[in-house]
Amino acid sequence: MYPYVMQETDAIDAAVRDVAEVCGIINAAEARLVAIIARVLEGELWVGHGILSPEHWVAWRCGVSAGRARQLVSIARRREELPLHAALLDAGEITVDQAAIVAKYAPAEKDEDIAGQTPQMTVSQLSRILSKYQFSDEPTPTEPVEERRSMGFGADEHRWWLRAEAPLDEGATIEAALVAARDRLFNDAAGTEDRAAIDWIDALLLVCERSQRAGASERPDSDRHRVLWHLDCEHDETDTLRLQAHLGSVLPDRLRRYLLCDATVAPVLRVDGVPVSVGRAQHIVPDRTRRLVERRDGGCRVPGCPNSRGIQVHHIVHWEDGGPTDTDNLCCLCRRHHRLLHNGVISITGDADDPDGLTVTDRWNRRLDPTGKPIPPNRSPGDAARAADIPTPTYRHPSGEAISTRDAWFGDATAA
Repeated sequence: MYPYVMQETDAIDAAVRDVAEVCGIINAAEARLVAIIARVLEGELWVGHGILSPEHWVAWRCGVSAGRARQLVSIARRREELPLHAALLDAGEITVDQAAIVAKYAPAEKDEDIAGQTPQMTVSQLSRILSKYQFSDEPTPTEPVEERRSMGFGADEHRWWLRAEAPLDEGATIEAALVAARDRLFNDAAGTEDRAAIDWIDALLLVCERSQRAGASERPDSDRHRVLWHLDCEHDETDTLRLQAHLGSVLPDRLRRYLLCDATVAPVLRVDGVPVSVGRAQHIVPDRTRRLVERRDGGCRVPGCPNSRGIQVHHIVHWEDGGPTDTDNLCCLCRRHHRLLHNGVISITGDADDPDGLTVTDRWNRRLDPTGKPIPPNRSPGDAARAADIPTPTYRHPSGEAISTRDAWFGDATAA
């Protein structure tokens, strides 16, 4: 019985040593990855290919989830602000998950104080302690505060803008409405990547759409609250269509083609230039065809894009140019990539019915491949790391001892 126990103990010790060695290599390798991402951020090397953000680029190139990409980018952004934690990660002494918590909560001036304790804390302990720690005490204002309350919005030939400022209580009311709308979109999302793609503009659009739907059911004059565009199909001397906002200006061609890719239209019949009747509203892409395309694509067809909400149907060859409204000429795009396409940032060609039939390129005609292609090592992790000049330290796991927020102290501050 005794030799068996000794053999089992030896096996456990060997496994612990192997885990510590490999974890140290993984931590050092991920530190190298973070350093590369920092270089990408500094030089804005992620820009292009229709990439929406550095996080999108990392998720695509590294083949990681949107959440993991956000972690890596957040650490890279703060690498210079938190040099001691960067050194701990480089040395393989802390994990990316630990570093991400520090990057999220730690002030730059507390880098040294926190770095002395980070390796001993688990991820959950770091999250609990740092998220509740009071790092600074703001003095109570003694002078009267003048509330600022203003809002403005408008448009130029390129974009629509909104600026708002309100007292804290009124701002909290606006924020609560946006948070509720964002939570609704979050709960309706199909998966983690879809949830990560939801932003505050999506929440604001949902609030506006709800208001419009409520108006349509309660007011007989609800058409006044819809966004209306007028398409002039009577070609002028330039032989082009014109799309004009209701009682507003003519839109640029790129926006006209974007809006008319997939819209609801109500034709106005004219006789000798005089309107005589309004036809029945109908979709440019029929509902039956739309359902087939959405079911086929399941989300945005741009490689690396996780979005499957707010999907719009795009004509690969625009119907203005004779492109048919058939499934092979239609593909699903998220709102942002659809706008990028019509702004000339990306382009799409090919047969949408073929799973591999679409080619997405950027403005420089560089192809956006389906995903990044890692180079598998042909040797052990340690040998591969040494060949890539990556340190091969042995990782020492956190102690795992119970810790309370009252026990934590990072210099001249008290626990919340």
